Amino acid sequence: IIKNARRGGIAAALGAGLSVGMHSLVDDLQRDREAASGRGVRASHLATWSKFHHRALGEDTEDPDRTPVLPLTLDRVVPVAALFKAGDYRSYANYLSTLKSFHLDYGHPWTEHLEHVGRWATRSVLRGIGPARQSQPIPLPLVMALPTQLDPYVEKGPTHPREAYLLGAIFL
Repeated sequence: IIKNARRGGIAAALGAGLSVGMHSLVDDLQRDREAASGRGVRASHLATWSKFHHRALGEDTEDPDRTPVLPLTLDRVVPVAALFKAGDYRSYANYLSTLKSFHLDYGHPWTEHLEHVGRWATRSVLRGIGPARQSQPIPLPLVMALPTQLDPYVEKGPTHPREAYLLGAIFL
């Protein structure tokens, strides 16, 4: 929902507290703490971490008596990080950040020791995996030197291929 608000005001804020109630305002604040597009990412990070957590502990993911993921502890973070390293995850820091957020939201302290282990585990997971795959750029001047034509250059390619590339280069 976009409100297109021009300027905040004390009267509007205090009036909202009286008209809809503080509980409703706090619920709205909590709901908007992240973009809707980020909720799926957080859920995905938690699901992957949970799978790795239970595998690291040798547990069946369907066992109702399995060890809870939270609170995070040193003896749980390290083996989970080892699985991320084995899977060549470049985004381990994002997973750890998400789990740290859940950990704090549930009232568990994020200790200096957890911070320390998180830093070295992140460095270790990323060490030696090389640079991210880069696609070879297509030089725009060479594409623009191609003749204009209606037919695609390749089978099932776009019509007007030179212009299609130009539009993609400008707008995508």
